[in-house]
Amino acid sequence: PSPGGPAVTLPRSSAVPPTGSAGAGSEWVSACALSSLGLLIILVVASSVAVWGLSKAKRRSDTSSLEKASREQLMPGKGQ
Repeated sequence: PSPGGPAVTLPRSSAVPPTGSAGAGSEWVSACALSSLGLLIILVVASSVAVWGLSKAKRRSDTSSLEKASREQLMPGKGQ
């Protein structure tokens, strides 16, 4: 056989992990997927809380401006 024969088969056999490390690889993949899923959930929750807070603050400012406008309509002289 030519000297290139074993050199070609060696990387192929080393690329295929042994049965023991195959389980560890799948565990690593599942752990990575779980952590990325957790990060995604945290990101979604944080953004929804931020949007809720902004809408609540906007609603509060709209309400206060409405109260101020109605107060000025009731007592136009005391508005300033």
